Amino acid sequence: MKRMFLEKFFPASKTATIRKEIWHKGLIMMDRSMIDASSGGALMDKTPIATRNLISNMEIQQHNSSPSLEDLVKQMATSNIQFQQNVTNTI
Repeated sequence: MKRMFLEKFFPASKTATIRKEIWHKGLIMMDRSMIDASSGGALMDKTPIATRNLISNMEIQQHNSSPSLEDLVKQMATSNIQFQQNVTNTI
């Protein structure tokens, strides 16, 4: 009985739209603007599959462009060594 009610008044497409709207409104304004710009318009106008693909692509791009933790540690170590050498040379 519940299933019949839900299928009649809340079909899968309506449920997906509501979930997407709740998720989109939960974002901070800057993230929402960035996602809308990346999607070439309002994210709410995209299908759930297109939305998922867009966000997956953004995540992959972010992961590939971010420096790894190992790289950050190496940069910090190099900066620290240079700082110590400068202090030693100054003294």
